[in-house]
Amino acid sequence: MIIKLYATGNYSDIEVAFKKVELINCDNILEKLKSFTNGEVVTALMEKNVTIEPAILGEVVDLRKRCSVKNKIYAFGSNIKKINNIDIQNKVWKVIQEDGETYLLKNERLTELYETVDKYRDLYKPKDTPKMWTRVTKNVYFKSPWGEIVFAPRGSMLCVENYDTREFFVVTNTTYRSLFVEQNGKMKLEDFVKNKTKIDAK
Repeated sequence: MIIKLYATGNYSDIEVAFKKVELINCDNILEKLKSFTNGEVVTALMEKNVTIEPAILGEVVDLRKRCSVKNKIYAFGSNIKKINNIDIQNKVWKVIQEDGETYLLKNERLTELYETVDKYRDLYKPKDTPKMWTRVTKNVYFKSPWGEIVFAPRGSMLCVENYDTREFFVVTNTTYRSLFVEQNGKMKLEDFVKNKTKIDAK
């Protein structure tokens, strides 16, 4: 599948080929993961600050994901939204990452997911727990158990915390640099799978 990546600066758009990988109905998930990742697992959690601002009626918000290719940031997808009256009634907030990627968050989820760092500068810190990640080395896409098509540009991080239930999710390389802090060292993917299998068997 060919996906267009849209330039966010003074450079040209590009087109990139993504290969489909089957993760749900896969007998040997370890070998499948090793075929498009670096085979190493790291522990990381979201620790870096984000800017959170109230959405304004009528404004157009770019909700496309961001990724970096050869040190240039591109957006992909077509998720651009105009804030409407329902959004205002729901007290929707804009969560803005360092790389410019933005998503919308309902008011009731704000205190659940973030804590205030500096309310005068609209700075917040994510509330997160450490998870296990591996780096994607090829441009791939896959279907999640809930039916979503997930794109993972090369350099993205794939969460393998729940590999056994095939509940994978992806953060792009720019999001990972913007939000995440790694902890401890690295381990081989096969060692992670073996250790988790032992823990689940107890």
